[in-house]
Amino acid sequence: MAVIEVAYPRYYVNTSLEEKKRAAALWASMLADYSYEIVNGAVKALIATNKYPPTIADVTEKIQLLTQKKEMTELERIMREKM
Repeated sequence: MAVIEVAYPRYYVNTSLEEKKRAAALWASMLADYSYEIVNGAVKALIATNKYPPTIADVTEKIQLLTQKKEMTELERIMREKM
């Protein structure tokens, strides 16, 4: 949450400490099944491309994209078979 707050400071300007604590607790509980490294990578990838702060749904969607196994294209399959 600190990374998001630094990246989008105007969004959090009127947020109280108590609200920040509640938000951090919610994010932590919703993302508890993922490693810190993968969540951090997903958040940074979203910060690099989004003008607005990401939601928990944005982060989990990005995690899925980052962690799913890429299927080979037909050309890649043919090239692999020839090797």
